[in-house]
Amino acid sequence: MTIVSFWRVIHIKIMLIMLPLLVLGCTRQNPSHSDTQQVSTNVVRITFADFAESEQRYTSLIAEFNQQHANIEVQFVPVSSATYQQGDFSAYLDELVTKGDTFIVNRMRLDGNAIRFLDLSPLMSDDEQFAADDFWPGALEGCATADNSFGLPINLGFSMIFYDKNAFVDADIDLPSLDWMWDDFLATAQYLTQQKAGETSRFGFANTQNSGLLFYPLLAADDLANGSPDVVQFEPILNEYIASHEANVMPIPDASRPAWQQRDQMEQLVLQGKVAMWTDWQGFLNGRQFSLGGLADVQMVPFPAIGDNTKTTPVSILLCGAVSAGTAYPQAAWEWLQFLSMNLNDDVYGRIPARRSLTEGNPVWQSQIEPEMPLGYALRHAYYPPIWFDKTAVDTLITQTIAGELTVADVLTELEIAAPVIASPPQATALPVATAAPPLAQETAVIRYFVDFRTHGDIARVQNLADQFNASQDEVQVAISSNVQAAVSFGLEAVATQYDCFSWGPLSSSDATHVYALTPLLSTESIPTNEFNDHLRNQFAQNGIQFGIPANSIPTIIALNKDYWEAIGADLPAADWTVAELLTFAEAVAGEQDGRPVYGFTTLQGEEGSVGLLLADGAKPYTVTDSTITVLYDSPEMISAVTQLVDLANNQTIFPAYDLGSHSLNLDNWERRQQLIVTRKMAMWTTIAGLEEEVGFERIILPLPQGITDFSPPISTGYYISKRLDNPAACWTWLTFLSEQETAVIGVPARASIAESSAWQSSVGRREAAVYTTSLARQLNSPLTLDTLLLTTPLQSWWNDVLAEAFAGNDITFLLQEAQRRGVAYAACINTTPLIDPETVTNCAREADPAYKTFEELAQELE
Repeated sequence: MTIVSFWRVIHIKIMLIMLPLLVLGCTRQNPSHSDTQQVSTNVVRITFADFAESEQRYTSLIAEFNQQHANIEVQFVPVSSATYQQGDFSAYLDELVTKGDTFIVNRMRLDGNAIRFLDLSPLMSDDEQFAADDFWPGALEGCATADNSFGLPINLGFSMIFYDKNAFVDADIDLPSLDWMWDDFLATAQYLTQQKAGETSRFGFANTQNSGLLFYPLLAADDLANGSPDVVQFEPILNEYIASHEANVMPIPDASRPAWQQRDQMEQLVLQGKVAMWTDWQGFLNGRQFSLGGLADVQMVPFPAIGDNTKTTPVSILLCGAVSAGTAYPQAAWEWLQFLSMNLNDDVYGRIPARRSLTEGNPVWQSQIEPEMPLGYALRHAYYPPIWFDKTAVDTLITQTIAGELTVADVLTELEIAAPVIASPPQATALPVATAAPPLAQETAVIRYFVDFRTHGDIARVQNLADQFNASQDEVQVAISSNVQAAVSFGLEAVATQYDCFSWGPLSSSDATHVYALTPLLSTESIPTNEFNDHLRNQFAQNGIQFGIPANSIPTIIALNKDYWEAIGADLPAADWTVAELLTFAEAVAGEQDGRPVYGFTTLQGEEGSVGLLLADGAKPYTVTDSTITVLYDSPEMISAVTQLVDLANNQTIFPAYDLGSHSLNLDNWERRQQLIVTRKMAMWTTIAGLEEEVGFERIILPLPQGITDFSPPISTGYYISKRLDNPAACWTWLTFLSEQETAVIGVPARASIAESSAWQSSVGRREAAVYTTSLARQLNSPLTLDTLLLTTPLQSWWNDVLAEAFAGNDITFLLQEAQRRGVAYAACINTTPLIDPETVTNCAREADPAYKTFEELAQELE
């Protein structure tokens, strides 16, 4: 995928997530507060622990609290997010309770760990100003066990039933009411189901979340035992639920797959518009509407009541402010938690403040929390699963029952257990004592490094390297993060403003003003420049000055569904295959499997794929020579080439691929390609080395074929140092260390000695390493540059408009003539412009097409 098109997809994700950022400069660490001034013996210092990248969120709150409380000082201490992201929740809690007097925890992940937190009930009772009724019903009890009120609720979020309003209109049935019942739910799902000749084209309902989610209120009852009222209700209800699956009103999950793959299976059905109702996260309503686009009008409703259980809408996340059981200052910790619960009312993930007063006075929430609104009803009918409840075990049992592997009687037998008793630790085992992290040496340089996943793949691998680096010396300490506070204009400038050093893509003409010229540092030869490919190294230089050091390249490769090829008896291509052979193979393997078409080939990078791999006889819709554009949309060669593409799509040799157009993101087409791959309906496709899709079949990879032309350069990133630093030496020490590590990057390491090392080749697999490097060598020969891609952005959008309309059956000659008209007008403007930047490109595009929209504008329409 091109750097431009790749970042179009990434921009959308950032738009939806809106992650916060920690901003720290590269400075000498000052001595701790206790070392620099006399502290009154009446002042109590407590610590608040959270992920390092979250510090900015709390900086102003801590300052405000400290100013209001002369006798208490709150100190932020960072904890690593790596253990949490790797799923080691116990190790994460270990760090929280030993570093922090106070912290915020997800109550849904605690299991038996609440014993490690201080019981706040005495502090609540002694505080005359504590208003328990200010919290939403059940929230305080949610942050408690039977014998330990361990937390103050901060915010919460629900799983809800999402539905497509259009499906209800099509079925001519009423929309679900807020107080609907279980029987209403089942009947509605049945009415919404569309079936023909034994095939279900639209399911009435699919559960995209935990398999047992609908039944938690029944199965987590304190008195759960054979014959209890909840079990009496559960048996017929589960039988009805299973019958709905057997009747194909609801899709049956594949019980042989892990739970996350089962959820993904249901998710894909939703994305294809094949489900009328489904479970979803309440904060993702706008994102879901975007992902479905015109396929659906997405609304939400609480979970149905089951019998006498009206509190059935599950709280899927509840954040609780808690205190370490080992704290020496419980009263100070309590005052800080009270302050947090009343002031921490912003949340970028759509979670709802747990205090009524914060929602009722907030314009974002006021209209949504009224009793007659879905969220308002859910808040008043929320279900908080008890901490002891083993959701994973229940989910597994329900899935096995739906799949026919267990009977309902088997489930009841398995569930005839009482809540487990969590034993108190023996008296000889001391509870952890919260304490601040020891201060760094006065001359320690502390730097912030941005983890670009195009370079590193995930933050965990960099965290492991940072831990090694920090432990090996004390002159430089590095803190890492992957969050940037720049959801719309996310670029190098934003990262350079907020981080000391970072990895990023190739240098554009305007980037050099934000990064440090590395010439004096390179003169030390700690990173030998002769280890880098000249073509690659020049992507990070300007006017002969090196501003970045190449980190990695991620070539495009070809993936094959090996299981399918072997099933049809097709020979696999050789590594030295050609472009012509690619189409020959694609045509040969196109066919059917399980009564559904299997396409021969598609590109997940539709923009350059159709030009670089598929267009006949080297036909080009436009060319660029010395920054001058020539437009060729309506040439006879292009008319012939597009006609051939449509023919190839019609006979399933290729799947019709197109990406960002001038008026649409066309994400539905991209998502459809992904779905075809995952569901084994694609024999061959392009993908990205090191970022291959998760699939449930055996896959084999090949390098790009020989003879590709006009194919975009590989994704490449390099290491940079922010120009705002007075002294870049600390960052250079860290970057030198990083460049020497065999496992620091994904794709192909840019440094030759690392790419040739046995350690790197073994880490990705020797065959895979050979494919990566071969494909990279073929792709590096491309004449396209980042500046050329910027210059031709509108031309590429109009090209995608042509493809979308041509594949839909519209007149090819007319479409290309219209594109030619726009292209000529654009070229007349841009060819006479001395300075090429994004604003100029957009202005010239709008001279040719007044309705033209940039990626950023289309992405903003998601909000």
